[in-house]
Amino acid sequence: MQLYATVERLLQGLRVPVTRQTIRRTLETHPTLPSLSSLTDALSEWGVETMAVRLSDHHLMEVSYPFLAHTGTGDDTDYVVVERVQHDTISYFHPVRGVVQEPLTVFRKQWQGIGLLTEANEASGEYQYAAKRQAEVRASYRKPFLLASLTVLGLAVVLQAPSWSWLALLIANMAGLLVCVALWSEEANQGAFTYLKKLCGLSPKTDCHQVVNSPAGKLFGWIGMADIGLVYFGSSVLALAWGGLAAQHALLWLTAAALPYTIFSVGYQAFVLRKWCTLCLIVQATLWITFGLHIGATGGFMTTQLTAESILPIIAAFALVGAIWVFLKPLLTNAPVVRQVESALARFKRNELLFVNLLENQPVVAIDELPAELIAGNRDAPITLTVVSNPFCGPCADAHNVVEKILAVYPEDVRVIERFAGNSRDESSETNYVARHLIGLSGQAILPEALHDWYTHKDFARLQARYPANPAIDATTVHHQHMVWCDAVKVEYTPSVFINGRLLPDLFTINDLLVHLRHVISRQEATHALAD
Repeated sequence: MQLYATVERLLQGLRVPVTRQTIRRTLETHPTLPSLSSLTDALSEWGVETMAVRLSDHHLMEVSYPFLAHTGTGDDTDYVVVERVQHDTISYFHPVRGVVQEPLTVFRKQWQGIGLLTEANEASGEYQYAAKRQAEVRASYRKPFLLASLTVLGLAVVLQAPSWSWLALLIANMAGLLVCVALWSEEANQGAFTYLKKLCGLSPKTDCHQVVNSPAGKLFGWIGMADIGLVYFGSSVLALAWGGLAAQHALLWLTAAALPYTIFSVGYQAFVLRKWCTLCLIVQATLWITFGLHIGATGGFMTTQLTAESILPIIAAFALVGAIWVFLKPLLTNAPVVRQVESALARFKRNELLFVNLLENQPVVAIDELPAELIAGNRDAPITLTVVSNPFCGPCADAHNVVEKILAVYPEDVRVIERFAGNSRDESSETNYVARHLIGLSGQAILPEALHDWYTHKDFARLQARYPANPAIDATTVHHQHMVWCDAVKVEYTPSVFINGRLLPDLFTINDLLVHLRHVISRQEATHALAD
């Protein structure tokens, strides 16, 4: 979608680090894409403040760049990134046209004067950007690595080929396998091999999907011709690799047995369906080509000798490839369904009204301030997040990283109270020791750094040496109060997150607060304004 390129360009101009994959996933899972609210929500999630305003030509000279402008009319509209205005010339990025410089009067004809001003700060950016960027870079190497590996493998096969006829047969069968995979992709409504599937729409009389899903396209009503072709060509490739020249003799008979089906298929397409499957025709042509190559390589049926040496590799190849495909096909078939469900769930979870309604339906628990409370952020903030953790809980470490991001993005709007679950049956457990040492840091400026250090390294000796606790704090008593409170409000797992006393609904995790916290803050401020 063109909107992805626009947002990526805007973030580059603002120098806000967000990976391409995150931009795409965040936008495509927003329930109101491509509305302006989907953009403001995404930018807010990455710590970019936004404000929609109406601008005059004079204001264009005064605002900060870059900002988003909505151009066009009716259905033909685009978001563009305005990067500079000098005198009577505007420079902007268009997702299709690229960087455009034109007179301001020309731009005005397609722009209604609405702009989305943006402002970033040091905290702006994607949560865990460095790790996600590394993963994205590694993923970008997959295709080049695969192509390089296939090239090396191909050269090795060419150099080690026992004969040119064997090599020609191998290439022909590999081509047939590739086309059958594309054909199966069409049959299963998959999105792979787009460049080959374009052959299915050459004219109004070509329709691969109708042909492969016709009654004649299924053996016994459930085995697709694409499945048979895929197993046939895949097994032939494997048999040639295993059996060498000897396998060619048995494959000649096998190929000859498959030829009558090609005649039936062409006749069925021509006289019954009156539609053509281009990929099917390529497969059938490949069968005839391989048959001709087999004749040339073996000298024909009269000189062909069927021996155990020539038959066994073929039986083994068909058994192995067939078994692999029986196992692999359901996984490939269900993969798009899983992706669709995941995408639908992501859009569902990003729905603002759903989140707010589920949160407000949660009972409010009392969170009275305890002695030596561990508090971060603005003490007078309208939103209080109470996070119940276990020092050795892996997800708690991840939750703490999210808390740090939230405090960086909303320093004036959120305060965080950290409380620790504990081991009431073993007072000398390491969990209790660590929790009580951290409680002993209450009120010290080093507390945020100490929490970050602990959840990063989980080294108690290091924690004690670098961040000495205040001996005046009775950490054991305070920790007991934490545990009593956890029992009273029925904390069942860590991390548990309470938003102004309401437990975060089970459908959501603390990561989802990066998406929804802006709306919660806005509603809280509106409620206070009405009360005043």
